[in-house]
Amino acid sequence: MYKEKFFDKISTSNISERVSGSKDIDGIYSIVDDYVDLGKTIIDKSKGLLEDKKKAFDIINGLDDNMHRIVLIERYFNSEPWKSIDIHISRSEKRTR
Repeated sequence: MYKEKFFDKISTSNISERVSGSKDIDGIYSIVDDYVDLGKTIIDKSKGLLEDKKKAFDIINGLDDNMHRIVLIERYFNSEPWKSIDIHISRSEKRTR
């Protein structure tokens, strides 16, 4: 959030309006300009990824089989290794017997 405000304050138009000084200052403006553009790109792509993650979560939650939901959420949202998921499933099956 604070980066978005920073990027809005230091926009490309603001930088290009500044008076050109030495080559060093022009180089710094160029670097800041690239940084701002890159920051905006990262924010835009992050928003897209978050939307995709929500869609995937909604699809997984729509599955009928509770075990499938648990396995997929543990693996792909909680980044649990398969070995750990297997151990949890084995414990659950033993408890239900």
